[in-house]
Amino acid sequence: MSQKHISTNQSHWLFFALWPGAELQQQFVNIARGVNEQCNGIQVPLQNIHLTLVFIGAVEQKAIAQLIDAAKTVRCEAFSLRLDRIGVFRNSKIAWLAPEKTPPELTALVNDLRHALRRAGFAFDNKPFVPHITLLRKAGLFAEITLNLAIDWRVNGFALVQSHSGKNGLQYEVINRFGV
Repeated sequence: MSQKHISTNQSHWLFFALWPGAELQQQFVNIARGVNEQCNGIQVPLQNIHLTLVFIGAVEQKAIAQLIDAAKTVRCEAFSLRLDRIGVFRNSKIAWLAPEKTPPELTALVNDLRHALRRAGFAFDNKPFVPHITLLRKAGLFAEITLNLAIDWRVNGFALVQSHSGKNGLQYEVINRFGV
C-alpha cells in the first residue's frame, strides 16, 4: 500500500487536534502568562492553542479529502479532560499544561484515529502519545509550579488543522471538525 504523505507539490502541513473554544483558549493564555513570569519564554498565541492528537506533516492537496474521509470513520465519544499539571520538556524548552491522568476516551480517540489513518494509507508521526497543551516555547527552566485551579475541558470532537508559516510566525487554521 502506498503512503499518502510528503510531497513537494502544493503540500499542506496538517495535524489532528483537540481544539478548545475561545473561553478555554483564554484560560490557557492566562495560565501561560503566570508560567512565563518564572521562565521567560515565548507565549503561544491564543488562536493557536490546542492539544495535538496526531501530527501528519505534509499532505498533497488532492489527498486532503481522503484524509477527511478517514477521520469521519472515527467515533469520538464526549468526555471530560482535566488539565491539572504544568511542566517543561527540558530538551525542547516547551512549557506545557497536561492531565495528571489521561482519560481512556482520549487514548481510544488517538488509537482509533491512528488506525483509520493507517487503513487509509497515510503516514504520520508515530511517537508515543503524550497529551499536553504547549503554553510557551523557548522556556527557561523553572521550579515546580502548582496549578491553583484545574481546568475541566468537555471534549465533544476533534479537528483537522493546517499550519501556515507567515511573517508573524505559525498560524493554524481548522479546516474540518469531527464530533459526537
